[in-house]
Amino acid sequence: MNTKILISFLCIFFSSTFSNDVTTTSDNQSTSSESPTASTVSPCGVPNQTQEIVDLSFNPNEIFYFNAPFDIKFKDYFRINHDFSERLAYRIQVETSKKSIILVPKKNGILEKEDMKRKVVIGFSGFKFDEKKSWNNSITIEWVNVPEDAIPGVNEECFKIWFAEDVTPKNHTLEIRYNP
Repeated sequence: MNTKILISFLCIFFSSTFSNDVTTTSDNQSTSSESPTASTVSPCGVPNQTQEIVDLSFNPNEIFYFNAPFDIKFKDYFRINHDFSERLAYRIQVETSKKSIILVPKKNGILEKEDMKRKVVIGFSGFKFDEKKSWNNSITIEWVNVPEDAIPGVNEECFKIWFAEDVTPKNHTLEIRYNP
C-alpha cells in the first residue's frame, strides 16, 4: 500500500513541477493567424511561384511499346532522368482507350536532389488485342518544384497544394503503342 501512495505522490509532484515550465497557451486570445506557429506551418512547405521548373528527360522519350502477348497482366518501366539539384514532385495521368487498361501502380512521386534516375512501373491488365482498332493510349507526366521547406515523407495533401490551379506544371506525354 505504501508503494502505491509513493508512486501517486511522485506522479503528482513531477507533473506539477514540469507543467509550470511549459507554456501551452497564449495570453493573446486573437483568432487571426498573423504569424505561423509550429502547429500552423504546413509540412508541405510554401510553393515558390517565381522559381523556374527544371526540365526532365525520359527513356523512352516519345513512344512506349508494349510487346505481345497481351492476354496476361504485364509490367515494365520507363525512366525519368533528373539532372538538376532541385526537389521535384511528379504525377502521372493515364489516358486509355475503352479496350485496354494501362496500369501505373504509383502515380505520384518525389524526385529528391540526389535522384538522378527513377524507374516508374507501367503495365496493363490482360486484354484481347485487335490490330484493326485504333489504340489511343498515352500517359502524361506532370512535375513541379517541391518547396525547400517541405519535409520528407509528405502525403497526398501536399500534391494537391503543389499542383493547385494557380500552378502551371511542366509536362511530357508518352504515347503507348502495342507491338503484336
